[in-house]
Amino acid sequence: MKKIMTVIMIGTLNLAGTSHLWASGTAVEAEDVQTAVESQLAEPQDFAGTVAETEKGIVLKTADGIFFLEGLDITGLVNKEVVVTGVLRSDDQSSSIFVMKAEVKG
Repeated sequence: MKKIMTVIMIGTLNLAGTSHLWASGTAVEAEDVQTAVESQLAEPQDFAGTVAETEKGIVLKTADGIFFLEGLDITGLVNKEVVVTGVLRSDDQSSSIFVMKAEVKG
């Protein structure tokens, strides 16, 4: 049985020079919240490799393995050698990188 929790976010939104208070409540799975918190706490790292497109999504092929890419959309860099900066996430089935920045190796 999966745990479900409600996440409430409160912030300000600046529209046309005026600030508006907003709040939203969303039901999410507990493990999604845990993953989001861990990625905020983890230190970003650099990963070098080749971007490739697979049936399951965009990946980075490195000397250490293949990592699914999330976050920044780098589909325009398929088949290029890159260095991505991001947070590594791993579970029992796969590893992924939440990409914050990508640069073509030059």
